[in-house]
Formats: sequence, C-alpha cells, structure tokens
Amino acid sequence: MDYTTSPSTSIKWLQQAWPNRKPFPKRIVYAMVLSTGVITMLLSHYFWGSIPRDITWQSSSCTFCTGYTNGMVADNPAFIFLAPEYHNDVNTTDWYFISLRMLGYQLMHAPKTKSRYPFLVAVTPHVDPSKRVQLELDGATIVELPPINVLGHSFREQFRDQMKKLSIFNLYGEYGRLCYIDADNLVLESLDGIFHDPATQIQTTRAYEDEIKDDEPTLPASYVFAGHAHSTGHHDMKKMKRIQDARSPDYTNAGFLVFAPGPEIYEYYMWLANHTDRWEAIWAEQNLYNYAHRKPGNMPWMRLQDEWNVFRPSELDMLRGVKSVHGHLWEEGYKGRRRDIWQRSYDEMTWFYGNRSVLV
Repeated sequence: MDYTTSPSTSIKWLQQAWPNRKPFPKRIVYAMVLSTGVITMLLSHYFWGSIPRDITWQSSSCTFCTGYTNGMVADNPAFIFLAPEYHNDVNTTDWYFISLRMLGYQLMHAPKTKSRYPFLVAVTPHVDPSKRVQLELDGATIVELPPINVLGHSFREQFRDQMKKLSIFNLYGEYGRLCYIDADNLVLESLDGIFHDPATQIQTTRAYEDEIKDDEPTLPASYVFAGHAHSTGHHDMKKMKRIQDARSPDYTNAGFLVFAPGPEIYEYYMWLANHTDRWEAIWAEQNLYNYAHRKPGNMPWMRLQDEWNVFRPSELDMLRGVKSVHGHLWEEGYKGRRRDIWQRSYDEMTWFYGNRSVLV
C-alpha cells in the first residue's frame, strides 16, 4: 500500500493500522510527511552529490580520457620518478638511490603516507640492472624510457641525465596526470589530494599573439602543468644561488610537478630541447619548463598550494605541516627536526624491507 502519496492517504493508513487508536490530528500527520520529504531530499543530495559524474573530455594535447567532478579532473593519475643513473662509484653511498627507495616505501607501504595511486619509476638503459631489480623487489612499477638525442644538456655532471625526463611526456595513454617527484624528496603526509588541487586541473591554452613564436610548434589546445615556486618556504634566500629569476615567485622548481603527458606537448618540449637560444641549459629541463610555461606566455604554470612541497626546508617549514620536502636531508647541513625525521624514515624503510634488499 502506498501511504506516502498524500497526507490524507497517510491518515487512512494509520486508522487501518490502529483501528482502536484515537485518530492523529491532521497537523501532526502533515508535519510528519513534510519532515520525511525534506530529510529524503537532503540525503539524496548528499549521496548523489558525492558520486563522480560520468562526463568525459578528450584533450587535443593527450589521448587520455578524463571526467569532471565539481570542476576536478577524474582520470587515472600516478606518481612517477626518474631512477638516477650517474652514480657508479661502488666505494661511496648512493644517497639519491636510497632516497628513491625511501620514497617508494612511503608511497607504497608506510601506513601514514601510503598512496592509492601507482608508484612508477622511469629508467633509462644506463641505470644499473641491480638497482632496477631492487626497485622491482620493493614493489615499484618500472617504466622504460626510450633514448632521446637533444642539444640542450647541462655541463654539470649531476644534471646530465635530467633532459631524459622529457621522455615521460610521451607516456600518454595508460595514465592521465603524473606527479613527478625528484629522488631527493621526503614524504611527510599523504600526497593523494594533490590531484584535487585546482592547479592540477586541465587549463585552456591562451592565445596572446605577441607570445606566439612563428618558428615554434603549435601549442596544444589545453594542458596540465603545476608546480611550486623555487623560493617557496622559509629557507635562507641568500643560499639559493640560482640563475635567471630563481628567487622570483614566477620561477618554478622542476623537482616536484604535476603534468599531463601527450604528443603535442612532447613535440613542443623536444623542439625546445634542440633550440637552446630560448633558454639556458645549465639547469637543464628546469629552465626549459620555465620558458615553455612562463607566466606571461600562453601556457603559464599553475602554482600548487604551498602545503604540498617545500624546496630546501627550514625547521619552520617542518613544524608548519608541509606534506613533503625537497632537499638532501641526509647531509650534515640539515640538523635538528629535519634530520631526525629523515633518519626515522630511513630506519623504518630499512626495517620494513629487511632481507629483501639486494644492495647495501
């Protein structure tokens, strides 16, 4: 019997259910029905509003399909890293590789920072095979990067393989957006929410005519490129000896980025990589990004919320609750809380992996 169609039918149903009971006043029944309706509407709005809408969007700059939920992209994101290849001295400790393993532990296993997204490690043919084996034993998904030949290489040895990061932008199809993190980062809180940051959503490429270069490839119609300013944090700015406008809030750091790979953006980067008259190659891909995504240009980089990452953190940065920090925290220059947190993470990682480690 349908007893919710109107107050009058509700009264009849109540009288049939309790024939010997004194009839309910109509005003009480009206109030009950009205309250039930309001509560039903509120619950429906809450539960249905939290379900992602299946609205697809196809980018001209990449081939992954995404959806929107309240303006946020809903694709298949992942975290990705580049395995260092330049350290071959068996007599010294490869702290970059150890730090990369720590990142893997934090994002794949540690209860406080474990991610629900894949942990990808990009490798080149020059990465030590034993390091690849170790990363696979740790649980990482290995991604092979094809070799690239470009003119824009840094003369600094520690940055000589950085331009190979550009190959990551050719990994479109299986994943949508990628959060790239340099090996010398430390995760303190979960980073999953970064894919909901407004800066990591799809941006429409602008069409400022004075920023369109006739000899450069056509820019994609839309893009994703988000980072944080090189000067973010409370560290001593006098120690940041960087060229160009590294101290400016308009200069982004390449060690922590969210972007979307795709054929057009990859082609554009590769063209720039062979035309170093547009940017200075000393800082390799970082300066290339800052040219391609310059603030006055048609694809300006979007600024992440400061909570996600800080470059060269101070004690104050650690205390104020940032979710990850970028720096050589294993070095003696980092003391106090910064070094203590790094040491604790290192100890947790070595204890967890135990005898699964094939490298010292």
